[in-house]
Amino acid sequence: MTPDLLDDLKRADPVGDELTVPAALTARVLASPGPRRPRRVARRLIPAAVLVVGLAAAVLLLGRGESPSLAARAYAATGGKGIAHWRIDIAGYANGKLGSRQRTEGWALGSVTHTLHSDVHHGKVRVTTDARETAKRTSVWSTSTYRVETRKRVKEPKNNPIPNGDPLVAFRRAYRAGNLRDLGGGRFEVRLRNFPRGAVVYDIDPATGRPLRLTLTTDQPAMPAMHRPAIRSRTVLTFSIYERLPVTKANRRLLALLPHPGPGTKPASEVFAALRTGTAPPAATLKRLRIVPAHDSASTRPGSGRSPTTCGCCPARATCASPPRSPMAAERPASRSAPPSAPASRWARRTGC
Repeated sequence: MTPDLLDDLKRADPVGDELTVPAALTARVLASPGPRRPRRVARRLIPAAVLVVGLAAAVLLLGRGESPSLAARAYAATGGKGIAHWRIDIAGYANGKLGSRQRTEGWALGSVTHTLHSDVHHGKVRVTTDARETAKRTSVWSTSTYRVETRKRVKEPKNNPIPNGDPLVAFRRAYRAGNLRDLGGGRFEVRLRNFPRGAVVYDIDPATGRPLRLTLTTDQPAMPAMHRPAIRSRTVLTFSIYERLPVTKANRRLLALLPHPGPGTKPASEVFAALRTGTAPPAATLKRLRIVPAHDSASTRPGSGRSPTTCGCCPARATCASPPRSPMAAERPASRSAPPSAPASRWARRTGC
């Protein structure tokens, strides 16, 4: 910077070489105390704020009739790490009468779920469906096909009170969302979309926090056009087991499908070959079949006014116990006659004549 420019800046300075401060202002500055240390107001307010929020939450929960201690213990008892294992007995009632009994047992770890569905008859349990679900696939074995069928997994709706997997998923989800309503005596109602009030109720053991049962209640109105009265349905799921198993190699095997007998690989023609080429059973072991629609004994009972006439359906005899049922019966003998290749005795057994 050149000397001429510095001289120009000094001449342009409005203050000049000396700054004159008034005496009164100087006295005020000298008399003021030094800078104060900021108080820790925030640290003192945080505990008070937490206490106020906790009291407000407690008042809100109690005002809604909920028991935070039992609900929290039930949530903790049914959650945690490990493999979830449950066994529930299902009883269905219609207007107070027992209709069916079933049993479901399952294991779940992460996105993998293995479930056994069984029917219970006279105290005997019979597995009817064995299902295993992963994040993307569902494999199902059932007694209807005796095969394992694999398909893409379909996402379940969140308002399903009895999901395919863990039966307490709806309870824990309702606890997190604040949708539990304490009914007293360890009974909690779960509010689900499209379900009326009081339709989904869990019973919790107050001592252990473990689930005891789940009750689903639905009402179906009467339908006079179909001659159906009103039906009050009630499904009770009783928890006999709900626990968390450690994740070990032996317990991981519980997540796999059970070995089931399949239909086999032998062709059906080979299995049924005995009906074509096998030896006919002794006549003493045969049972005569009575075909009621074709030969109604009521039509020839005393006083019916009918007499034995020729029906033509039996090639071995000329008369039958009942007359033809329609004028077209005269055209039927040709189609009902025994095929040339079939033995007469076998055809007689098939037609009952």
